[in-house]
Amino acid sequence: MQDFVFPYRCVDDSLKGTAFERWLESLKAACVALKMNIGKVPGYKKDMEECGFVDIEEKQVAWPIGSWPRNEKMKVLGVWCKRDVLEGLQAWSMAALTRGLGMKREEVELLLMEVRNDINSRKLHVYIPM
Repeated sequence: MQDFVFPYRCVDDSLKGTAFERWLESLKAACVALKMNIGKVPGYKKDMEECGFVDIEEKQVAWPIGSWPRNEKMKVLGVWCKRDVLEGLQAWSMAALTRGLGMKREEVELLLMEVRNDINSRKLHVYIPM
């Protein structure tokens, strides 16, 4: 089983004041408004134990978004992860932001355009806890 922990995290203060930060906060607020449990991942091990699974091994890793890490393996992983995030942004955002926060489609598209610009700028040092 594999899943990500929301919200994404940053290794420094490069996230502050960005569209990416606004997107994370908006998506979090939308999920709360829609009564979606976005904090369920840390409870997976307990859930599996309650179902009868034994010898559960939990491994936590961080996937960078982009090629900013110095480590070559993480840099390659970051390129793949960046591609996944860029391709998934609209699907993850549109319903939640329009239904949960009442944003107009055009507002969401503008925010996502700015988020894509942030991601492509290489200035963000963001990762996805897995």
